[in-house]
Amino acid sequence: MEYKKNSFLITIVDDEVVVGEVTQWDWFSLRIVSVSPYPGWKNHMLISSYGGWRYYKDLRSEKGLEWATWALGDSYKKAKYIYSKLDSFTQMYQDYKLQVQAVDKIPNSTIRDRIKAHLKDHLFESQIFALPFTELKDSYSDREKILEILDASLANYEKKKS
Repeated sequence: MEYKKNSFLITIVDDEVVVGEVTQWDWFSLRIVSVSPYPGWKNHMLISSYGGWRYYKDLRSEKGLEWATWALGDSYKKAKYIYSKLDSFTQMYQDYKLQVQAVDKIPNSTIRDRIKAHLKDHLFESQIFALPFTELKDSYSDREKILEILDASLANYEKKKS
C-alpha cells in the first residue's frame, strides 16, 4: 500500500463526506489536515514507544489507513461540536479573556504564566470539552484552531454589539 505526501483521504462521518489532505505519511508518523467541511483542523499521530513500534511497525500499512481515517473523523466531530455551540463557547471565551487580562497584572512572570496555563486548561477541559458530557478530547494543536475560531467569533460578537 503506497501513500504519498499531499494525497487525499475521504471518509463518511455522521452521514457527512469528510475530506482530508495527508501532509506527512511515513513509517513512524502521520499528519492529516481536514479540507472539507471544516478546513484547517490538523491531526498528528506518532509511533512513540517501542511497544507501539513493535506492534504497528509501519504507519504506511492498513493500520495507518485506519488511524488516518479515525483522525479525520475525530477532527470533524470536534469541529462540528465547536460550531454547534459557538455562541455559548464565545461567552465562555469572553470570560476567559477577562480573567487573563486580570492575571496579566500580576508582576511575577512565573506565577502569572502558571495561572494563565491553568486558566486555559480549565477553559478546554472543564468548559469546552467537559468529559462527563462529551467523549471528545482536545490536543494542543486543536486548541490553536479553536482559539482562532473563538477569536473570530468574539470579534463578530463585539462588532454586532457596538
